[in-house]
Amino acid sequence: DVIPGEDLPIPLLGSLFPKDAPEQRLKKQSNVGRIICVVETQRGEGGRHAPAAVALCNDAIVGGFNSVPLFYAAANHDLFVELALRPNVVGIVVSPAVNTTLLSAGDQQNLDGALSKVREAGKPVGETLAAVGMGGGAAAAVVATEKPKPDMPRPQVMAIMRNGHEVLRGALTDIRTALDAGDAADFSTQWKDFQKWHSIHAAMEDGVPGVAEGLFAFLDKEADGAASAASLDGEHEKVEEVTKAVQSAVEGSASLDELRTAYEAFEPVYEAHLKKEEDVMMPKIQALAKGGYDMKGAVRKYLMPAVGELMDFFIRFGVSVLEKHTGDQPRVRVWVHALYAVSDADEWPAR
Repeated sequence: DVIPGEDLPIPLLGSLFPKDAPEQRLKKQSNVGRIICVVETQRGEGGRHAPAAVALCNDAIVGGFNSVPLFYAAANHDLFVELALRPNVVGIVVSPAVNTTLLSAGDQQNLDGALSKVREAGKPVGETLAAVGMGGGAAAAVVATEKPKPDMPRPQVMAIMRNGHEVLRGALTDIRTALDAGDAADFSTQWKDFQKWHSIHAAMEDGVPGVAEGLFAFLDKEADGAASAASLDGEHEKVEEVTKAVQSAVEGSASLDELRTAYEAFEPVYEAHLKKEEDVMMPKIQALAKGGYDMKGAVRKYLMPAVGELMDFFIRFGVSVLEKHTGDQPRVRVWVHALYAVSDADEWPAR
């Protein structure tokens, strides 16, 4: 397949990658959710794709998109329109550099009509990759951001942390349910998973030396020392004290009454801790985002490296809890959308 998992109309494809792509980038494509089509109106030398079309596709692939060169011909007009309107095609490039000769007047009119339908569907059409939502060219080393469609919400990348709090609250609800049911074994199982996920979340806040600076360092650097002013690092010390009591009870196979005593001392302290972090963090994050700050870059730099080799558990547990405890909100979708937004084309398939 040109694009794994996609049944593309063969008459449109002509001579394909990889023979026209010396760097063989097409083989590395994996994210079929974002495709940029490069439209040609004449084949290149020997019936192959024009070098300019291949170069544009390679630039798109470097930027984290799938890309495919397509020959436009009146005979395949309906196939072209059908492909261009597919939800995962996010842009169409018709570059003068690609088209070495003009179409006939009739064919050009047909192509213009097809592109008008694409625009009406809210998809960008342009003469460069930048015009369809990608910055840079062959030298660009950044992952492009998909241009939002009118009916698509923008990713809220800090939801990784804010909805992370809802993961923790949901996990506490499950722990409380086990406790109220008098099930000490289930309590211990639920607690261990909660504690493991909490440790990852806390590392994303506190930072990991030599790996990630963490959310608190970010707030101090970019939000006028907000974390230090609110003593957020001290909050974790308070939580640690009551956490140790529950952990000791679990590890010591304590009785249900002993588990209850330790947990009921822990629960209100932990909830107050989450609330304080939210009260400090969210107004600062929102102000930075409204000011155009690169929040995606911040999350990738300051937070995500702290997850390390526990990414599979981090995502699996987070999704399972948010699916169970929705709060009548699209919590899991928002959280996963945030994770997708901060992942590059190589990282996301592995996650």
